[in-house]
Amino acid sequence: MLSSVKGELFFPLHYEGTGLICIRAKVKRALAHEAYYGKIIEYIHLTLYLKGDSLFMNMSTIFEIIGYVGSALVLLSFMMVSVYKLRVINMIGSIVCVIYGVLIHAYPTVVMNVALVCINIYNLYKMRSSTKNYDLVRVSEKDSLVNYTIDLYKEDIAKCFPGISMDFAGVNCGFVVCHKGTPAGILLGKLKDRTLDIKLDYSTPEYRDFSIGEFLMSNLVSEGIDKLVYKGSDQHHKQYLARTGFVDKGEYYERTL
Repeated sequence: MLSSVKGELFFPLHYEGTGLICIRAKVKRALAHEAYYGKIIEYIHLTLYLKGDSLFMNMSTIFEIIGYVGSALVLLSFMMVSVYKLRVINMIGSIVCVIYGVLIHAYPTVVMNVALVCINIYNLYKMRSSTKNYDLVRVSEKDSLVNYTIDLYKEDIAKCFPGISMDFAGVNCGFVVCHKGTPAGILLGKLKDRTLDIKLDYSTPEYRDFSIGEFLMSNLVSEGIDKLVYKGSDQHHKQYLARTGFVDKGEYYERTL
């Protein structure tokens, strides 16, 4: 049987000499190892706790960033001149805000932004499904309506068509697209052999939903035009040109009506 005095282990007295000394030394080493490993376990627990707290802080920061992004998109949408772009960007921002609200359990925010998403989807559907009634008015480059519209939107025209010349004295064919009596778009170019070399194809910001382009493509044939050629900048118009059926020929775009 073993006996204990002041935290040390002793064996009966009949174990004498070097054998007893060796046994006591092994017991002391075992106790020292136990204390050492205990400290290691405490260190591991503390490390895991600190890492868990750091992970929580990182996730909280990510949630905040998501919330800021959603709010920024909603605010940005109100800077759009085009109602269509306003609806699209506002809807994306509201979706991000819904995700943020779910993550932080802010359910009133979730309900409000879900409602905004539904409203935007409804209005976008109405815009896409409703048919705008346009009128095509043939004009010359000296027409006062053309000059007035170009002068009114000259800054936006320059932004849409980088490097464009505002001198359209050489054109011999022009059209103004009107919606309820209001100019919504202008098409100017040089017409030769039923091919129109486009110098300006501009839509006002409120009507940039491709509807004017589609209207022109379906009505220019009756005006004696079989082919369209565009050699200007495509920096902001690749999507429009592709949507209205233009083919990239390398140095210019072409559309057969």
